Amino acid sequence: MRSELIAGLILFLLTSLITNVFAMEQYPTTSIAIPIEVIKTNVSEVNVSITVQPSIEIEIRRAADIVVPPQGCKDLCGDGICQEIVCMATNCPCPETKENCPKDCTSVSPLPVTPLISLPPDTRIKISPVEIKPILIEGKPVEFKGIDEIPKISIDVKPVLAPTISSEAVEIICKEALKKEFDVCISTGNSTEICKLEYERSFKEKCVGKTSTAIAEQVDIPSVSIRVNVDQEKKLTKIEIGDVVAVTHEVIKFEQSSLKIETPKTNISIQVLPHIATSIATSKEPQKVEATELKVIDEKPVYEINGTRDAKLLWIFPVTLPIRTSVNAETGKIERLEKPWWSFLAW
Repeated sequence: MRSELIAGLILFLLTSLITNVFAMEQYPTTSIAIPIEVIKTNVSEVNVSITVQPSIEIEIRRAADIVVPPQGCKDLCGDGICQEIVCMATNCPCPETKENCPKDCTSVSPLPVTPLISLPPDTRIKISPVEIKPILIEGKPVEFKGIDEIPKISIDVKPVLAPTISSEAVEIICKEALKKEFDVCISTGNSTEICKLEYERSFKEKCVGKTSTAIAEQVDIPSVSIRVNVDQEKKLTKIEIGDVVAVTHEVIKFEQSSLKIETPKTNISIQVLPHIATSIATSKEPQKVEATELKVIDEKPVYEINGTRDAKLLWIFPVTLPIRTSVNAETGKIERLEKPWWSFLAW
């Protein structure tokens, strides 16, 4: 009996030993020696160098309170906007009042007007709406004195007819450029009908079916004035071109007369501006654009354009048809077009 117990004990010990050895071979452990000096390190001896970036201060004042306009201000009288509140720096709009610019200031609104800062096209600007100081000019944060809100920034961007841009986008960019010729035609005293016919003839001859290279050789593509406004409450930036407004939560940059989006990996050039993207969407599917957002999806910049169109379901019942269009901001190609499943029954 005793011999059986001893044999069983020996067998148990051998089994446990073999199991442990097998487990160690499968999951080998590593012993890491931590120097005692590391454990006893005095934190107060660690020197941390922090560089504080100096800010650029820009003063904002009402035009009525300015006796002498700032040197180098930009004369915008005649653009239809009364510059009642301006920044006191070079390239800012000159202050406008009823006396010095009656064509723009015929009826000055009692409501506060968002001031506008106009910057040269080669200015480097970075806008991050989530930051406390969201605007950087030439790498330095900007502080605005004399006003609680952040002013709009105006800068010109030069559209580029890259070979990768879709034919639809190229034609629309070309068409927009020819509007300048139409305006010149009107200003020389020609009738609207004559100028319109000349405009349509020129569009067919220079734009329709042409490559981006051919258009660039024949048509002078003018710069586009972009106005950006930061909404810190909603943590977004508004990009305005004429009456077209696009919003974005992304970090945007203006460099070398171009618009870019900054991502953790790279800077993405926006070849197709918001007003071109909305024109592409409406030409594909007639609609009233309600909202446009510029965002990055899978490292690609896209415009998500939400619109509506009034229609009649079964030609009887009035309905509002929601439409969502995704336009690639690099190529101008429509990547997705979404409508309700019943849209084929609505006309």
